[in-house]
Amino acid sequence: MIHDLDVAERRKVLLMSEKREKELAPRGKSLLNEYILIDGKYFRVVGIYEDDQMSSQTTLYTPYTTVQTLYGKGTAIDELMISGKGLDTEEKNESFEFRLRQGLGKIHTFHPEDQSAVWIWNQARDNEQMNRASSILQVSLWVLGMLTLLSGVVGVSNIMLIAVKERTHEFGIRKALGAKPWNIIRMIILESLIITAIFGYIGMLAGIGFCEYMNATVGNQTLDIGIFQQQVFIDPTVDISTCVRATCIIIIAGALAGFFPARNAAKVKPIEALRG
Repeated sequence: MIHDLDVAERRKVLLMSEKREKELAPRGKSLLNEYILIDGKYFRVVGIYEDDQMSSQTTLYTPYTTVQTLYGKGTAIDELMISGKGLDTEEKNESFEFRLRQGLGKIHTFHPEDQSAVWIWNQARDNEQMNRASSILQVSLWVLGMLTLLSGVVGVSNIMLIAVKERTHEFGIRKALGAKPWNIIRMIILESLIITAIFGYIGMLAGIGFCEYMNATVGNQTLDIGIFQQQVFIDPTVDISTCVRATCIIIIAGALAGFFPARNAAKVKPIEALRG
């Protein structure tokens, strides 16, 4: 949105974020093609860029030639941002950063391994490390969830074992009247599924309620650590795909919790059950 002609003619044009526009613009109005006053100088807003939802995005962009002229910076450069392509691994980023240091070292006569000569913040490499840490965290949460679910399955299975033992006489009567082993197994597994589903969904609703509480209280808050601002707890809610996966897991868990007690009940002989 800032063109070569803007740079060549040192025009006072500006590019701002959606969040900054909402802070400055009257309700329901846009600042596009309007003039705003910055440090006693008027700039025309020529573009609004979309927020990435990960930071406050308060940066304003204007031609560097305009900044050089207005603030007398000459040819001095405080910061240089480079956008690369194909740097999708940490090894490629390390190689690119080293070659960049080599090129700068030849121009400004410093050794490429001298880390103090020039400071480079490789966001792609940091992002790769954060993604790896996030993946480890997600796997850990799934493992904890599965272990918690396993303990629940054991608990339900124990309950069903006690229920089967107390209903031995009933199963004997059913089998004496012609009930097949599969009928007994199906009945117990169905009861186990109902118990698991009811309390599983109670737990799921409690988790969703907690996420909604977090969203209402600390959701989309901005953490200001000085050098940059970061939004935390961005939309901490549960999506439908997670609920569907949880439902499938609950069904499997309920079936497993009831299968082994049901198998024991199906093995009961009618004469022994009636005698007991």
